[in-house]
Amino acid sequence: MEFNITQDAAEGTLKLVALPGDYDAIPVVSEVDISAVPLNQHPDRLAVALCLLFGNSISGVFKMPGNGCSPHVASAIQRFLEPVAVHVFPVNTVPQRKAVGERDGQLDVGVTASRGGAEKCACAIRIGNMDQLVGSMASSDEISVSSNAGMLTIGEPSLLRKALPKIGVAVLFCEDLMIGRVLLPKEMVQQAGGEEAERLRRLLDSCALCLAWT
Repeated sequence: MEFNITQDAAEGTLKLVALPGDYDAIPVVSEVDISAVPLNQHPDRLAVALCLLFGNSISGVFKMPGNGCSPHVASAIQRFLEPVAVHVFPVNTVPQRKAVGERDGQLDVGVTASRGGAEKCACAIRIGNMDQLVGSMASSDEISVSSNAGMLTIGEPSLLRKALPKIGVAVLFCEDLMIGRVLLPKEMVQQAGGEEAERLRRLLDSCALCLAWT
């Protein structure tokens, strides 16, 4: 799978495009539209986001735009997508700044009625469907954006796996809100099981994001 990223400065929108290769499955949506553009676009966070968005369709090549991600993140993506064998490139071995953040962030990805401890969080990220949320809204404590990313896991019975594409979109905005720990409703891990949650925890940890359940 080869990925292209385009943004429309006038409209304030971001488009993530997946171009399937010979061994890839065809994703339900090959173009993910997002109604806002993150100010900070760290390549490691972008790589993790693309993995969460299109992981179900990737087999063989995971081709990043630009100079690619760090070796650490490339290895984490390969482990996350096992048992499918994936080759991530390019891998940027030049030292980069680390994505930073110290705040907690509650993710509202719209796949469960629970809001966990949202009222106690320093900030919140809401990823809505395009038929439910128009445009975007942002403040120092909250961001709401719309996306068609949720279509990528239509029919998925697991709450956690169903949420992965929207979690991927949320990852793109964590640095803007200085989020270092992502909070998800605990019923997601209870339904999916500890192994699935641990796989997600390790992937997010590779790009300096902790995962917790509320």
